[in-house]
Amino acid sequence: MNKRAVSFVLFFLFLVSLSACSVKKSIDNNDEIQPLTAPFSDTTVTETVTKPVVPKSEITTTKTEKTVPAQQTVEKEETTTIQENEETNAVEEIITEILSVIKPTETTAAPLITQSVRVYGYSQKQLINYFVETAMNSEKGVNLGRVIKWTKRVNVYLSGNYNNSDLSLIKQLCYSLNNIDGFPGIGITDSSSNADILIMFAGRLQLSSLISDFGLLDDGYCGLVWSPSYSLRKAVIGINSTIINRTKRNSVICEEFLQAMGIPNDSNSYKNSIFYQVSDSLSWPSKLDWGVVSVLYNPGIKPGMTKSEAREVAASFVKSGI
Repeated sequence: MNKRAVSFVLFFLFLVSLSACSVKKSIDNNDEIQPLTAPFSDTTVTETVTKPVVPKSEITTTKTEKTVPAQQTVEKEETTTIQENEETNAVEEIITEILSVIKPTETTAAPLITQSVRVYGYSQKQLINYFVETAMNSEKGVNLGRVIKWTKRVNVYLSGNYNNSDLSLIKQLCYSLNNIDGFPGIGITDSSSNADILIMFAGRLQLSSLISDFGLLDDGYCGLVWSPSYSLRKAVIGINSTIINRTKRNSVICEEFLQAMGIPNDSNSYKNSIFYQVSDSLSWPSKLDWGVVSVLYNPGIKPGMTKSEAREVAASFVKSGI
């Protein structure tokens, strides 16, 4: 072999040796290979995509299972609410329809009537006429023309020269009034500042100096104050304390006391009435007088009613006693 051929063979062996070293170095150095091949591996891509998919599917299914019942409950509640609203609207429509048919009248506007009134020996017409005459007119000839009455509890205060018999009589009157259907209540008070009715027992001169309308020949007086709605607010009663005769004294007290209840007029119609103009012979109100009070305080009779209105309502509960 010549020198040139030997050189070629040596060069060829050198190249083979160099290639072998490079392959060995590449095989031994795994850190150099992994970073290049891992992102493009089919297995790695599959794992990356597949592993997250399963949990997501499970989570979605779980949420769906929990959400469905909640949605069903809401739908039921909304359905129930709609049904209730429809029922309420239906009831309101019925009420509106009924009310539109009913035309309010003065009679239907009156409160419920609780008891009938009857005075034996008197017809319905007689009792109603006497009620209108005594309760809807006044002693001075004024056509009052309206119902006036107490609508709250009444406190009575006594002052001046009254005695035990006077006090006892007034207590009996209060007791009887408290048994009248519809009467708001009455009693005696020890405080003048709390009084709705002031009763003054004094001589004529003293009473005339205190009350301008009290005449020197008068034995009794009653003055009334009422609101714009015709509810009584205050009353002043004057009694001539110089009256000695017990029957006459009682008669004056009873007359003025019942007038303070909203019956301000005297009458010439019935001698057996405490309101009889020309006599003081009764020491206690008659059944006819209590009948008038019962008509006035029946719940059907309202303050401010006119005579025609009061007659119409009274005819519905006043019964004939004949």
